[in-house]
Amino acid sequence: MENKNELPIFAEILPNVKSMTVSVGLTRSKEETLYEFGLYPLKFIFESKSPTKTISKSTKTFSTSKLEIPLIQTVETSEQPIITNSNEGIDIKLKLRTFVRKRPPKKDISISETYQAPFNSTNISSFKNILCSYCKKFLVKKNTLKKILDMPSEHWAELVDCWMCHQEDYKHAKIGDIIAQENIGLVSNSYFLLHPNNIEEDSLKVDEEELHEIDWTKGMSKKWISINCSRCFASVGDGLYCKSKEEEKDELKLLAVKLNKYMTLVEMEGGADADKKE
Repeated sequence: MENKNELPIFAEILPNVKSMTVSVGLTRSKEETLYEFGLYPLKFIFESKSPTKTISKSTKTFSTSKLEIPLIQTVETSEQPIITNSNEGIDIKLKLRTFVRKRPPKKDISISETYQAPFNSTNISSFKNILCSYCKKFLVKKNTLKKILDMPSEHWAELVDCWMCHQEDYKHAKIGDIIAQENIGLVSNSYFLLHPNNIEEDSLKVDEEELHEIDWTKGMSKKWISINCSRCFASVGDGLYCKSKEEEKDELKLLAVKLNKYMTLVEMEGGADADKKE
């Protein structure tokens, strides 16, 4: 039956003390009214029945009003509620059940199932060269990389103090950036870090638009700038440049090269995969 005179109801759940309080405001009436309530996992129902007409001394008709209140979380109780009533309203206090849901057992993940970045040092042990992914131009000098090593995580410098026990022995570790060394290729999760002397001559070109927007008088003296393939002008990564401090010279010096994995091709050699590009 439609409820024309809704009663004000306030419900509050206190999860820390495992209790729920419901306050219902009642309309002032001299007639006797019957109230019922029901608690469900996600809703609270309050129902009132008040007499409308008396047909005879033994027969009465009732007007029913039903309110359904949705709850924001699941509630369960196994104890009888404490009900306090007065002329102004009804207060209901519930002790909620304390329970612990069982968590699913942890899956034993083997090392082979964990995530591994593509083209780590082990995968490219038969490395031959790195090419531009668009025009297939060679970017690295042949047979110049004697070692290929994996790099630590990108933010390793922020955790240096956690594993250093002798500050004086690790002064070189506080430089911040890992410096590219000649004839050694470093492999990150997303790029290859190489020394400029191992890059094919005139194979890379600095992005002129980005270069013109840089103010070398502000900030650090070294900046990472986008670099493009000199043949097709496709972006292949970033170069670490520094500006000459001499007033007579106004030239950039390339200190390190990052070749992004998703912008380049890796040429492998040996066996059935000879001259394979990935």
